[in-house]
Amino acid sequence: MKILITEAVESAMNAFFDALGNDTYKEQYRSTHFNPILVEYKRMGEDYYDEAVNDNVEKIYQSYLEANQFGKRTFNKRLRGLRILKEVIKTGNFKWKFKIANEEIVTNLFTESIDRYIGTRDLSPRNIDFEKKTLIKFSTFLIENGVYRYQDITYDHIVSFIKLVSLTSPGSLDKVATALSKYMRKLFDEHLIFKDISHLIKVKRVKNGKVKKAADINDITKILKIIDRNSSVGKRDYAIIVLACFTGIRAGDIVNIKLSDIDWKNKEILIIQGKTNSYLKLPLNNDACAALADYVLNGRPETKSDKLFIRSLAPFEGFRDGVSINNILRRRSADAGVMVGGKNTIHGIRRMIATEMIKSDQSIYTVAQILGHQSIKPSRQYIDLDVEGLRKCTLSFDDIRGDRR
Repeated sequence: MKILITEAVESAMNAFFDALGNDTYKEQYRSTHFNPILVEYKRMGEDYYDEAVNDNVEKIYQSYLEANQFGKRTFNKRLRGLRILKEVIKTGNFKWKFKIANEEIVTNLFTESIDRYIGTRDLSPRNIDFEKKTLIKFSTFLIENGVYRYQDITYDHIVSFIKLVSLTSPGSLDKVATALSKYMRKLFDEHLIFKDISHLIKVKRVKNGKVKKAADINDITKILKIIDRNSSVGKRDYAIIVLACFTGIRAGDIVNIKLSDIDWKNKEILIIQGKTNSYLKLPLNNDACAALADYVLNGRPETKSDKLFIRSLAPFEGFRDGVSINNILRRRSADAGVMVGGKNTIHGIRRMIATEMIKSDQSIYTVAQILGHQSIKPSRQYIDLDVEGLRKCTLSFDDIRGDRR
């Protein structure tokens, strides 16, 4: 018995949303998954459902994709509509089928909502990728445990998934919990689940209790002493390391310093911290001012860039990121014959400054201000203190400078 394609599509949609248990996105699915089928049938002059015509429609979709008339996501939606239609007409109903082991994916309800959720997130590409992979793993976990509908997701499922993740990636649990919490809130806001459990999904961030080591003040002194400050590159590298030593500015922020950020008259520098997006004004002592002035006046290449520190090779522009600044320190460490990397990094210098300030009886609140922290809590991890070290320490910041060569 023949069936009109319009009736076939309507039957497929009804069966699909009966299985879904929620018709919130029925009209959206009609537009993206099913109406294109009707368009292609009409173009071919076919009024009745025919499996052979379906196969031709799939080939047409494939040709559109290859001709870049639409993207992979649109192709997948249209292909999914065809497969739902075929299953409903063939069996009279629709059942969820997922990729478990090597079985073919017919459709994945959760993938659609994950894509919508990810589209709302204003995060870095790296964090977007992390959240998407986390939620895809979560959806696979749900499917493997027999959960095929949003309203069947329970708090116990979420806890079980977090416990599973903890076995392999315990350090990322707080980020996993954040992704799950915000995703569940999105489902609630879209009326796909009937109870908001997002506020229950919390994992206390557990950090390694070991205090990270500060840069070795003697190593830094050796590095500064061996730099040839008669060369342009030497002037730049010396200025970068001295600036880090006297201000504790992060490598990523050093990269973004502009010439206009320095107040030469008042011997100050004003930056916007990349990590907190907050302003930080720091004093510059005579040594830091002298090193910066020597570089700007006698070593900085001619360039249209407003960045303070410029690459030594064409194109003469600022560095891409803080990794480049740390690489400079690594090269200079190797030249000086001291530890490369490890504690001797720009961040290690931040810890060195905090440690030396505490040893000099400076308040932890002052340390927090210098490091650009909003409270004293983050500053504690930068302080590398031990009783024996305190007894032996007699070095002051006046010793952190290299002789001109």
